[in-house]
Amino acid sequence: MKGFKRTLQIAVTSFLCLALIISCIPASFAEAAVKKPDKPTVTVKATDDGSAAKISIASTKNAKGFKIMVKKPGSKKYVQLTTLSGSDFANYNTVKLEAGKYSFKVKAYNQSGKKKVWGKYSKVVSLTIKDKKSSDTGNVKYISTMSELQNIDPLDTKTKYVLKNDIDMKGFETFRRFQGILDGAGHTLKNLTVPFTFYLSGGTIENLTFDIKLTKVFEIGDYKLIAPIGFLSGGDNFELAQVINCKSVGEITLTEGGDKMNPDDYNDAINVGGLVAFNPNNYGYVERCLNETSITVKGYPNAAIGGIIGMAGAGTTREVIVECKNAGNIITDTEKLATSYCGIGGIVGNLGALSIMRDCLNVGSVKSEIAAVNQYASRVGCGLCGSFETPNIKNCVSIGATDTAVAGMKIPSTYLESWSYSSGKRFENVYYGPMSGDMWVWADSPVDVEGMNKLDDITEKSAYKGLDFDNIWIMTDNGPDLRNIPG
Repeated sequence: MKGFKRTLQIAVTSFLCLALIISCIPASFAEAAVKKPDKPTVTVKATDDGSAAKISIASTKNAKGFKIMVKKPGSKKYVQLTTLSGSDFANYNTVKLEAGKYSFKVKAYNQSGKKKVWGKYSKVVSLTIKDKKSSDTGNVKYISTMSELQNIDPLDTKTKYVLKNDIDMKGFETFRRFQGILDGAGHTLKNLTVPFTFYLSGGTIENLTFDIKLTKVFEIGDYKLIAPIGFLSGGDNFELAQVINCKSVGEITLTEGGDKMNPDDYNDAINVGGLVAFNPNNYGYVERCLNETSITVKGYPNAAIGGIIGMAGAGTTREVIVECKNAGNIITDTEKLATSYCGIGGIVGNLGALSIMRDCLNVGSVKSEIAAVNQYASRVGCGLCGSFETPNIKNCVSIGATDTAVAGMKIPSTYLESWSYSSGKRFENVYYGPMSGDMWVWADSPVDVEGMNKLDDITEKSAYKGLDFDNIWIMTDNGPDLRNIPG
């Protein structure tokens, strides 16, 4: 018995000693499973217009993401600029910066589950932003008030107008036609309750945020539209109208007056866009734009509603929507939905024949409050586009919540039968997540469409074949995102 007690005493003592040894092991050994990332190599250059910084981070071993710190002119402390997720490398463009010297440094982190390990900061890289706003020079004129903006010559194609600051647009009267160049320089047109222009005719609007609250339909001839920019139309020599690196925030709300519209009259259709209402004949080009505007349209029988463009018309085979993102929620009712003109989608409502949409992303919710009751149900509640003719959609992703719409698109089987694939693929590298519904066709069983891919795990980078994660896309904890759009 004494021998048993002695043996038990030795075993307990050994266990306590082992526990003590384990408790004394340094924490760094416990974290060995998560390797510390290397120190990043960072380059910083000015953007083409010299108004902002372009930060590039080289491929960094064991990095799952990065934190960018900045020391602003006159400051002694670094503050966090942003965090980026991406295992390979990252590119980040700042918003417009004031004149002065900026210093940047970056460190990487590695992560496994909830455990995150940080590496060392990169070398400090500095950039000086020069003051280009002091005075007008040559064909560049600077605008600082709504009165100055209202009194520019909108048909002047030789002058570039640049905003010096945000502008309150209360009392602004819409430009019927704008043909020049307006550079927002990262600033905002605030409290805009009317379209900025009915026609952007061969001109360019860039680097601008529209802060809007639009609540009524504007009639231009036979057309009815609502958007910050009405039409994209060719200039005198058919130059393309361009909307580049722009953003829309705020609200578009239409809930009254729809009962006065004839559901059987094509001319009573409305075009609603977070940025652009109508791009007829593909005379306009929209690139690197973001919509965060919420859009609510109820009671209107014929509507083409899109987060970026309401309707993109046919005419010439051309890219019309490139690297654009919709993050705004779109709500409509479809009880009176009538004609084939209709379409409600996160990026574009109606995508006409010959129009090409490339590298676009929808993360917004596109929903109908009541079930559609006719064959045009296939055109409603769609993440990428609502209706289309012989579409050409490449490298696009829909991961927002939609009404049972594959990749944000519902396709009647008659369309599938009539499309000719001899002239090229209609859908190429199109992806959609579980929130974007399943394939659905009117009065038919679900079918697979070449080029469309449903993903259960939207964060698995390797599943997105064909997407350019080096220059256009970036993988985040919430799925893919676009690198080069406004923040």
